Amino acid sequence: MPLPISAANGAKIPVVLAVEDEFFVRYDIASCLREAGYVVVESANGEEAIAHCRSGARIDMVFTDIN
Repeated sequence: MPLPISAANGAKIPVVLAVEDEFFVRYDIASCLREAGYVVVESANGEEAIAHCRSGARIDMVFTDIN
């Protein structure tokens, strides 16, 4: 898989936390983001997302819906 231009130039690839309870919706979102060159971490609910954020892992963006 080729590196995105930003990674080829030495920039860090953004990490996106995708939070979505519907599996297939989350799968599609994560696939599109990965194709666009992002690193994607998936969470099925808010509790998982909060735990991931508290873990100290790098997160640059959060992609979620609020209903």
